Amino acid sequence: MGASIGSQVGKLTFPLLAGTIGGVVGRMIFGPVGAVVGSVLGTSAGALIEKQTSGGKIAGGMTGGYIGMQTGKSKEKERPQGLDADEKDRKYSLDKLFSKLQMKAIKDLNPMSEEDKKIIKDNARPGDVIITTSDEIDVEILQKALGGTANWVHASFVTDETNTVEMVATGFQKSTIKTLIDTNQHAMILRPSYSSEENKKKAIEEAKNFEGADYDFMFNIESDNRLYCTELVYKALKSAQPDIDIEPASFHGYKVVSADELIKSPDMNIVASTGSHFEANFFKRYQQ
Repeated sequence: MGASIGSQVGKLTFPLLAGTIGGVVGRMIFGPVGAVVGSVLGTSAGALIEKQTSGGKIAGGMTGGYIGMQTGKSKEKERPQGLDADEKDRKYSLDKLFSKLQMKAIKDLNPMSEEDKKIIKDNARPGDVIITTSDEIDVEILQKALGGTANWVHASFVTDETNTVEMVATGFQKSTIKTLIDTNQHAMILRPSYSSEENKKKAIEEAKNFEGADYDFMFNIESDNRLYCTELVYKALKSAQPDIDIEPASFHGYKVVSADELIKSPDMNIVASTGSHFEANFFKRYQQ
């Protein structure tokens, strides 16, 4: 069974990844139709890479081989005896597979409980940044493909005790902290190291001043009339406190600020976090 599963996983590695990325990009730019077209084109390109390039075959083979090996190991050591042996033998556990893959977080990391939500809501303060992610795994896959951790993908700026501002696909948006938490599965509060109360107030005003901006689907950090979510946070903080230590990442010379850069900054302090893990979020979709 492990060999069979591994073989299929190996063949599907590139088509599935490329199809998913194509669908995400297509939906972001062209909507539902773009998602379908992007998925088809991406899957076709992925299949071509896997079939005709040595790199694709090696990567797909390694992925499939490893998954297949661990799937086989996840079964019971002793084959059950009796007439129903075959049926029992098929009931291997995904939990055992995840454990063999050394992804304990996949079993243990669950969406926010009501207690978790209360902790996030009670600890958020004006001037804080709330990082979130869900288990839908759309933008996360694109971020992962570009070299990010994809553990966290969205950022909102807290403007007062109950409200935030953020950039979403439709543009600048005001939202309550409650709504933000209730519509995501994982959350983290980051508190910038403001050098003064005045800088904190200025950062809040800078974030609010982006009202009316459109979403930046090209992720161009040089433009101000179009922004993506983490860019709004980055620019609000930099405008208020230029020496705040947040360094954009470089992808083939293209500068971008993701949630990773915010979290890694020595000037951003984690106040509370429910935890988030890309692989855990991904496999949770298929664990039920």
